[in-house]
Amino acid sequence: EVGPLDWYTNLRLAERGPFIHVPDVLAHYRVHALGMHNTYIRDRSGETYIRQLLEEFLPTAAARLTEPAHRVRGRHLLGLARSYFSANMEDDARRLYAELLRDCPSLLLGRRDLGPAVAALTIGKQRYERLKRSLRRG
Repeated sequence: EVGPLDWYTNLRLAERGPFIHVPDVLAHYRVHALGMHNTYIRDRSGETYIRQLLEEFLPTAAARLTEPAHRVRGRHLLGLARSYFSANMEDDARRLYAELLRDCPSLLLGRRDLGPAVAALTIGKQRYERLKRSLRRG
């Protein structure tokens, strides 16, 4: 299956020679309702593609990573879980948050992720949003 070819190409190039990981955001791109980054969440093809890439590249890259491979994998799944939660795809968000809770729970402890993860696994997004609104009102 064809996905984001730039990512695949960059990973292939990284296998061939020295490279530097820059943890900062170096560019922004526009995400819109009909673009690939949105549709590959809605049709779940992004998850399939990301899992395929991780399965292909993580085993050979593990020795060169600055963090354990399971955390690298977890960070990608966390991004997908966030996207599913935002897109109101609660079953998919719940499935990935549960997988992260099992495999890499420390990734869920950040301020940004703990609330949505707990909500996806328990009360759901609608109740979570209502609770957030009521807490903001005081």
